[in-house]
Amino acid sequence: MPVFLAHGPASDPSLGADLLLVPNPSPAQGLAPRLDRITRGGAQVVARAVDLGDFQGKPRDTLSLVVPGVVRFPRILLVGLGEDDGITPASVRTAFANAARARVIDRVDSVAVECGALGTGARLRDLVAAAVDGILEGTYRWSASTKPAPHRPGRWVFLARTARGVTGVEQGIRAGRSLGEAVLSARRLADEPANRMSPAALAEEARSLGKQHSFAVRVLGPAGIAKENMEALLAVGSAAATEPRFIVMEHEGDGGAPIVLVGKGLVFDSGGLSIKPSLSMAEMKYDKCGGCAVIGAMQAVASRGVRRRVIGLVPAVENMISGTAYRPGDVIGSRSGKTIEVLNTDAEGRIVLADALDYAVTRYDPAAVVDLATLTGAVFGALGDRAAAILGTDSALIQRLRDAGTAVGENLWQLPLEDGHRQDVETPNADVRNTGKHGAGTIAGAAFLREFTRDASWAHLDIASVGRARRGPHRGATGFGVRLLTKALASWPGGKRAARK
Repeated sequence: MPVFLAHGPASDPSLGADLLLVPNPSPAQGLAPRLDRITRGGAQVVARAVDLGDFQGKPRDTLSLVVPGVVRFPRILLVGLGEDDGITPASVRTAFANAARARVIDRVDSVAVECGALGTGARLRDLVAAAVDGILEGTYRWSASTKPAPHRPGRWVFLARTARGVTGVEQGIRAGRSLGEAVLSARRLADEPANRMSPAALAEEARSLGKQHSFAVRVLGPAGIAKENMEALLAVGSAAATEPRFIVMEHEGDGGAPIVLVGKGLVFDSGGLSIKPSLSMAEMKYDKCGGCAVIGAMQAVASRGVRRRVIGLVPAVENMISGTAYRPGDVIGSRSGKTIEVLNTDAEGRIVLADALDYAVTRYDPAAVVDLATLTGAVFGALGDRAAAILGTDSALIQRLRDAGTAVGENLWQLPLEDGHRQDVETPNADVRNTGKHGAGTIAGAAFLREFTRDASWAHLDIASVGRARRGPHRGATGFGVRLLTKALASWPGGKRAARK
């Protein structure tokens, strides 16, 4: 992991780095005079580039310059932030993630970040936090290769304009690092293939993170799962050589009625006897993205000292094929006592979540329940990869999560979930069926889950379209949901940050 430091004032001649990273809004006028105090010569090169239109400060604008005769910062990387009134933590995170992927970054050992465009006070703190989060996002790479890892700068120094600004920068670094590392935990766990990340291995990863970040972790094995009457979870895992686990995580906070997060943890989904096409099956290690996001969110709320009591539940299982597999046409039980007619064994995530949701609402009497799941391919057809779907029983809860998502750049789009949608999962053969009847697959999936939430305040996030990136500079797990949940929990009534001991 890179080292992040704060330093001020920026004009201190004792500080140097291999590269000076300069974020700047659009238009780029005024940039050169600001740099003259820092580079003592580099401003002329920057001014010429701006005059020629090589850098305008627009989003995704970057320009790498070599500065002859400047010893302190022999290279300068200009990074566009867009128009000043559109600069948000989410846009800054994106800008710094893109900057961290620039080729010139791979050729240096140290980077100094000029913070003049990031404001002062609370704004400086929040935008530095977003920048650090973005740097971690942009430098992350998952690989099991034995080849040497790509070179990355080991030292990032944020230059405050004044000595007084150093405190805000330091606060931002701490906040950005705690959140960014939690997102990386979620991404890393999701990127691991099933032969390296079994249900038992995922549970051990949660235990390890709990010890590092001071949240409690308890794991139920097959016997404990059976004792809880989680027949639905056991049915989905009945064909796998790997045994299921039920991961229970708790951040005590200030006590009281908890917010319960539930994440789908399918470490691999073959589709079961309703087998998936071979071309899509290789990506099914990402069917655990919801569970990994919940683990990451638990790391974030614990490390940031969120006041609210938070419970995280991850049913971890593998959906495979063998002579012991559950079958299309089977009728299985569940922890709630409701029976489920299985019409498609590839609609397994909702079956697993049925037991987890019932455990959440009966065990904890929660203030709210939020589940995250790569549940349906239909959500990609409806929303593409720009937003996740949100559905639920509590409009205030849904709006709270949508607002949090907008603030951090993890967008949620609400789909309807009405009483009439229950007809889509009705069957004469059981209490509920695991597939819909009339299209609208994402809504049918949510209608099924609602049957197991009793009267709880509940929201369902279908992240199948956003849990992994299919295009762009990084293809793989995104950690979607960690930032959103952390933002929502920190601002919940009784959920403001507490001082760490």
